[in-house]
Formats: sequence, C-alpha cells, structure tokens
Amino acid sequence: MRASAAQTCESGRKKEKWVEKVALEALTRRVEAETGAKARAKGYDGLVDVAKSLTHKHEDVMRLLRKAVPSPLCETARILAPDSNPTRKFYAWCAAKGFAWLVGECEPVEVQEQGTSYSAVKMKKCKFLSESGCAAMCCSVCKMPTQEFLAEDLGIPTTMRPNFEDMSCEMIFGLPPLPAEEDPAMCVPCLAECKLSGDDKRFAQKEICSPQDERSNNSEAFATGHVGK
Repeated sequence: MRASAAQTCESGRKKEKWVEKVALEALTRRVEAETGAKARAKGYDGLVDVAKSLTHKHEDVMRLLRKAVPSPLCETARILAPDSNPTRKFYAWCAAKGFAWLVGECEPVEVQEQGTSYSAVKMKKCKFLSESGCAAMCCSVCKMPTQEFLAEDLGIPTTMRPNFEDMSCEMIFGLPPLPAEEDPAMCVPCLAECKLSGDDKRFAQKEICSPQDERSNNSEAFATGHVGK
C-alpha cells in the first residue's frame, strides 16, 4: 500500500512537471511569434531571454495578454464573476494554483490595507524576478500590464507589490493600483543582481516618479519592505 501511494505521488509530480514544461514552451513560442525574438536558451532561461524583448513595450505585452485571454472570454467572466469579495478570493485561489509554474511557489492569503482585508496571492520568491534580477522587466513586462489587464479587461482592480529585497511579490485583488508616477516600484533603479541590462540601456529601469514623490514613496516603501537596494 505504501509503495503504491509513493508511486502515485511520484507519477503526479512527473505529470505536473510535464504540464509545466508544455506551458513554459508554449509561452516562450508565443512571445517569439509576437516579437520576432528567438530564445537563445531552453527552459525558463529561454523564456527570460525572449521576454526581455518586451521590456518597456507596454502595448506589445497588452496585446499578448489579450490574445491569451480574448475579449469574449473576459466579457463572460465579468458577467459571471463581477468584482466582489468571493470573486477576489476565487481569483487569488486560481492564481496561486495555476501560475506556480511561472512565478514559483505561491499561496492565497489575506492582507490588511488601511483597515480593510483583501484577498491576495503571496509569491514567496517570484521566479521571473529572481531569474532575471531585473526591475525593469518586473515592472514593464509583468506588474504594470497585469494590473491594467485585470482592472480594464476583467473588472478586478489589482495591485502588485514586488519586493526587490527578497524577490517576493504580493498580488492584491480589489486594491486599486497607485498611479505609475506614485508607485514605489517605479522609483527603484536597476538592481545590482540584474543579469540583463549590462551596458545595454534599452533594458535599464525607467524611474518615472518625480524627486519629491521618490523621496516620500521610497521612505514608505522601505518601512513596509517593498523596495530594493
């Protein structure tokens, strides 16, 4: 009985890895088709390599998202699951269960913001951020487009909070995002760990907040642990 259970567990892990591999390959091929870039590596490294061609190309990322989840599907989702606490919990659960292959280990949690509880996903160490080490890719390829897509296409205001210190991230459903010029994540310069920018300024983080905003927001961000070095 124990051997049978162990075999079943091992079979389940192999199936999960196979599904993750297929999903990763499909996403990489989709990005290649849209951008004309070619991955120079395999697996997750290949995805990071080809995804850097989307850095600071907001409209291209939005087009990819809307092709992956077309408008009729979004409209149906908005009708069947309008913004509400149960819907936010459902999205948090789906994100935690469905996207671990892309962002690493994550779990649905509840977070408090100014006395209000929100459903969220806690990514313990975002794989995309840690593998690239790139604040610009985090913000322009993931954070900002995802926030816009969830709010405008699915009707769920969402804030993503990357922590550039420990590479974790919170995805908070129902919490409207700050304007880009007030967002602490947009005030973070290139990270020392960045593997992509080097001397190529196309991939450098664009700090778009004003000096006054940067000072005040970074002070708050450091207090909550949501900003990098």
